[in-house]
Order: sequence, then structure tokens, then C-alpha cells
Amino acid sequence: MFRSISVLTALICAVLFALLLLSPASYIATYGVGADAGSMFMVRRASPMFLGFAVMLRLARDTGPSPVRNALCWGICCRVCGDRFYRCV
Repeated sequence: MFRSISVLTALICAVLFALLLLSPASYIATYGVGADAGSMFMVRRASPMFLGFAVMLRLARDTGPSPVRNALCWGICCRVCGDRFYRCV
């Protein structure tokens, strides 16, 4: 189960990395904000974070249950849930 979720999440993160890096204005538009130079810089600056998640999940896909795997899962979960929290505020 972890392997499937890990590979799927890595793929989603890789797609987000490419989207944020290559087309930041399309992401910014989802929030109804104008795509000025500052916002495009911040979105491009955040894109490597998703590449990092994709690489970590891809490399960890075959690991067994361990405290390190739990920390990886909780860290990514907090990052994703934190993003959802700020959209609601």
C-alpha cells in the first residue's frame, strides 16, 4: 500500500514542480490574484520543494515500516494540510 501511494504522490509532486516552475501564472490564477513579478518569483521559488518531495517519496517507495518512513509521511502530510489550511483562512 505504501509503495502505491508513494509512487502516486511522487508523480503528483513532480507534476506540481513542473507546473509551478514553467507556468506559475496559471497556478497564481487559481487564487484570483494578479500574476505580478513578485508572486511569480515566489511560486517559482517554491517549486523545488515539490521536486524534493517527489525524489524522497520515489526513493523511499520500497522501505519497510520504520520511524524514518513515518517521519517522511507526517512531514509531507503536514506540508499538504498546511497548504489547505491557509486556503481556508
